[in-house]
Amino acid sequence: MLSCKQLNEQASRYLDGELGLPQKLAFWMHLSICVHCRRYLRQFKLTIATLKNITPWQVQKSLAEQDNTSPPGLDAVDDSTVDQVVHQIKTRVDGASS
Repeated sequence: MLSCKQLNEQASRYLDGELGLPQKLAFWMHLSICVHCRRYLRQFKLTIATLKNITPWQVQKSLAEQDNTSPPGLDAVDDSTVDQVVHQIKTRVDGASS
């Protein structure tokens, strides 16, 4: 039986279809009894789906609008940009759960 930590470590491989049958069975068994890991996996899937829908152009545009220059590197990302991304994720999560 997997621990929560082991499930967390294998979640990406599970979603990518890289686990063998014995590993999948252990993964599913743990999910069947652990509400926290089911919630974690659901949120992980939603995060991946949301990030796939955010284009590099949207990120660059958002960064460029901050200081009206060409898009800076990631070191220049400020709290307002993070807030915008978090807001987009929350909106999609709220929409997906209703």
